Amino acid sequence: MRRHNTAVRAGYLIALEFLVWLMPAFAFLFIYINFFGAPTSAITPHLEIISTIAFFFISLRWYIMANAILAPIKFATIIIYSAALTLISVYYVLILVGLDSWGRVATWPLIRTYIKQWSLLSEVLGVSPLIFLTIISLSILALSLLLRRFLGYLNWHVALNNAGVTSEIAPLALGAASLVMTITIYMGITIPRNDAEPIAKTFNPLGGFNSSQSHLIDTLEFNRGTVDQLDNYRKRKDPQLKRNVVIIVGDALRYDHLGILGYERETTPHLDRRQRTNPFEYKSKIHSTCAESFCGLMSIARSKYVKDFRTHDVTLQQVLSASGFEIMLVLGGDHTNFYGLATQLGPSDYFWDGSLSAGYLNDDFKVIKVIESLDTWAGKPTFLQIHLMSTHALGKRHPELNSYMPSKNYYSKAFRQENKANRRSYFNFYDNGVIGFDHAINEILGLLESKGYLNDTFLVITGDHGEALGEHGHYGHQASPFEPLIQIPLLMKRFGYKGPKLLKRVSASQIDIAPTILQEVGLEEPRSWQGLSLSHLYERDFSYFQQGNNIGLFDFRDNDNIWKFWLDVNSSEEYIFNISKNVDETQNQSHNISKNLKLTWMTKVASSALASGQSNSGTEGSK
Repeated sequence: MRRHNTAVRAGYLIALEFLVWLMPAFAFLFIYINFFGAPTSAITPHLEIISTIAFFFISLRWYIMANAILAPIKFATIIIYSAALTLISVYYVLILVGLDSWGRVATWPLIRTYIKQWSLLSEVLGVSPLIFLTIISLSILALSLLLRRFLGYLNWHVALNNAGVTSEIAPLALGAASLVMTITIYMGITIPRNDAEPIAKTFNPLGGFNSSQSHLIDTLEFNRGTVDQLDNYRKRKDPQLKRNVVIIVGDALRYDHLGILGYERETTPHLDRRQRTNPFEYKSKIHSTCAESFCGLMSIARSKYVKDFRTHDVTLQQVLSASGFEIMLVLGGDHTNFYGLATQLGPSDYFWDGSLSAGYLNDDFKVIKVIESLDTWAGKPTFLQIHLMSTHALGKRHPELNSYMPSKNYYSKAFRQENKANRRSYFNFYDNGVIGFDHAINEILGLLESKGYLNDTFLVITGDHGEALGEHGHYGHQASPFEPLIQIPLLMKRFGYKGPKLLKRVSASQIDIAPTILQEVGLEEPRSWQGLSLSHLYERDFSYFQQGNNIGLFDFRDNDNIWKFWLDVNSSEEYIFNISKNVDETQNQSHNISKNLKLTWMTKVASSALASGQSNSGTEGSK
């Protein structure tokens, strides 16, 4: 009877220690599901992986305690425990930071890249590297002291011995736990049971990509259609075509903080000067299809709304490549390790991104150096896409370009305090980024002009998405589809030739950029595209957007009352704003709108909601 009671006590203490290992996972999953809209189906596969890790370390402690005589060796167990728990907690923090910053679970290659540049990253965030190291060190030390006391109480290994379970079993338990952990992690990563399980998303980000599309048969059929469409462009290739295309995308670029578009601050002096001497044919605001880089760039390349993405969509780069263009991608930031974003853009003859940089990957001065190194234009039609990071909160701000002070990075959430003075410093930080963006564009255009790339060229300057600067309590992007996050600028200019007038449309969207480019170089757009060239005077009745669980539309049928509707498919909460009269989106009209009108909108977004299920685009597939 006594031995039975001792065994029960041992089981109770092991369960208690097991619970300690699961506590970070429980806290993470609560935030992951309730604040980032991840599906509850991610809970079980994630806890399975964490449980096997917990059993491994519990078995390891049993093995060490059963064989160690010296106290320092036993204390080393506590250090190992503390380091492992701290590492898991840091991983969870990185996942949440990734979701909060760019709407996606951070991949291991991306984490590895930023770990290598942690001192440069901390400088951009405005936090001393010493503070980072101190926080990590103190966390391990504090956890070690706490665990030393707690694990001293959890002396289940003694209880097991008293219950007749000898320490000779410890090596067998450790071996079994190691095997089970290895198999579970391997299977969980290589054959993920759920697209939103975070560890699988980190180490195998594309593992569930196809499953997030509509149906496998649609994917295969569309793939054949893709081949046929591109073959048609190859057959109609025009050897006389010499026009170039240059598209410059600013990451997290708000239209209303550009001086050239009416902002009260002089944030774009170089673009302003160019506008005075040789005006842009088009300069206005348009809407992005989402509030993240991945889907924003995909909508530009594919001329499609997020809800209609398919695995084998025809991209702008593919069409131009098939038509004889040389494709060059010069991308600030890490597009290689971010869910294969660089690959999704299409083929390229020349590729560079920030992951290849010897310095900080989000420094636009590095992009300028790459453009400077390019050969003189050889006469072949060229498509050059450039991505700039100056306006992203992780983008490098150079002191000589910081015109507005004090300046503070709002991404350092742990150190962020919301008050009037700080908000001004956050505005200054963002506007200094816009000045850096303007400087980079001026340098790049000067270099391209000197190398002959702008002799006969169509230039596009735009953003992938916007940025929140405190509106509705948000900073950064990805959090919601409010206007500051999906309103972006669009500037277009012709060098060396004239063309039809480019028309400002209230309903203009990112999906209209690619068709406009193709018209400028004399090519028809693919039949699968949804956008329309901005040389056509056509106002669509509806346009669509999607951000995470928020799926919605704009209703442009009444010019005096443009409605914006979206549905949170997780909570079923509705958001309805008349953005013609309530630009700040502070008056939700969900209870004041007619049932018939609401039914029209609900019907149009219903297919999107069904396709999305209860998934989050941040956990399914959009930056």
